[in-house]
Amino acid sequence: MNKIALCLFGCSLLVACRQKQKDVEEVRLVETEERVSFPLSTNASAYIKSLSVFEDEQEKSWLACMSNDEPEMYVYDLEDCHLEKTVVFRREGADGIGSKAGGFLMAGWDKIYLA
Repeated sequence: MNKIALCLFGCSLLVACRQKQKDVEEVRLVETEERVSFPLSTNASAYIKSLSVFEDEQEKSWLACMSNDEPEMYVYDLEDCHLEKTVVFRREGADGIGSKAGGFLMAGWDKIYLA
């Protein structure tokens, strides 16, 4: 009886795990001469530990990067490459992040996840 139950379980597991393969769109990256540069804040170091790209409610794209030396994050407008906002974090206290954050994900203006 155990062998039959095990066989039925194995067959049902195989059927359940089998999925129909979805069409995958092939994407190719092509090098261009177009370059993008962002002016860094005077507090920013040349070493940027973490980058995040997000869209706001108006579908405008933003690039956010975190300073390695200061508890600051810089948000740039991706369209015209200018610094839009500097977010300064506390090092100590209830909302403090400690001496340094390990990275971040910015999912929106009010959704910042720190590692």
